[in-house]
Amino acid sequence: MNDNGKKKSKIHMSAICVLTLALAALGGCEGWTDPFVVHGELLFNSLSGVQTIVVAPMMNLSTNRDVDLVEATNAFASELQQVQGVTVVPLGRVYQFLKENKMATVGSPAEARQLAKAFGAQACIVAAVTEYDPYNPPRMGLAVQLFTVGDLPPPHGTAGYDPVEAEQAGTPLAAPASGEARPRDVLSHIFSGRNLEVETLAQKYSRERMADSTPFGWRRFVADQHEFMRLCSYGMIREMLGEQGRKGRMPGINVGPGTGKWPK
Repeated sequence: MNDNGKKKSKIHMSAICVLTLALAALGGCEGWTDPFVVHGELLFNSLSGVQTIVVAPMMNLSTNRDVDLVEATNAFASELQQVQGVTVVPLGRVYQFLKENKMATVGSPAEARQLAKAFGAQACIVAAVTEYDPYNPPRMGLAVQLFTVGDLPPPHGTAGYDPVEAEQAGTPLAAPASGEARPRDVLSHIFSGRNLEVETLAQKYSRERMADSTPFGWRRFVADQHEFMRLCSYGMIREMLGEQGRKGRMPGINVGPGTGKWPK
């Protein structure tokens, strides 16, 4: 073999060695993830002074009379229960209390605080559906007010109460901008299944709920009206908790030879 042949052979062997080492490293890499995949996100309590929350039955402020308010309330309470560090009063007990007091839901800030006190909670969430279209792509608007009991510090997870925004938004209860009756926080948002931001939220939600393996994957949450209702509740709770209440997490995945998993 001449000198040129020897050089080519060495280069070829060097390339094989580099490739082998790369595959070996990849095969033993824990936590390798596709940078284009949206990962899950853990939500935890960032509302200082609040541990137990009562969710009042939702109101319908939309023009659609077919909104299932029981399902909407169940979806919101269920998603709130997923937040670490938050205890949600069972809805069955809430409905029983309201029935005994001949109330459909709370009708004022005072009644919201009364409901919270009845269960030893520090806060009551009053929410309303402001827009609703169940057909694909679904569309849903939610307005949420958080009323707290006693003199609690302001929330550090959100911007707090904005009187101008509250006046423009379809809030569930009329409340003053100052004084004891004002809510601790007011949020309103309209979700559309065709919005790219909502699709990203659906991917994050799907990964956190381990729903990626289902036939439709994350897309079921922007196609099915029942799943979309849960996604909207998750989005509102996530916004209420703010950046301080979110912790992104990436699942540890082994990829490479012998693991049966390769990045997609």
